[in-house]
Amino acid sequence: MVPPLVVEAMAVQWGIQMAVSEGIRPFLVESNSLQVANLANNGVPSSADVGPITSDIIDSLESLPRCSISHVSGGGNLAAHVLAKEVLLAERDSVWVDFCPPCVERIVLADGSS
Repeated sequence: MVPPLVVEAMAVQWGIQMAVSEGIRPFLVESNSLQVANLANNGVPSSADVGPITSDIIDSLESLPRCSISHVSGGGNLAAHVLAKEVLLAERDSVWVDFCPPCVERIVLADGSS
């Protein structure tokens, strides 16, 4: 089984890769893993399991001006939580680009107005 910290780091790494491939600049990747956010922001690779991933994240962020990662508490990103459930129920990978899925539209609109 893959350790949760590695999964969180892989998610951040994938988010950065997706933003780069779509030409999105600047961007902010939000993670509910304080440890991953701290490792990436402090430039300190860690254990053998997650070290290569955090090193890649650090290298990516250093080469992308005005792009960053921040920590958001698990309850602080309701849209991400709802989307994760949606993907689990669909039993397939899903990516939404230039489109807000109906399942989170109200959440995103409410978040944007606050």
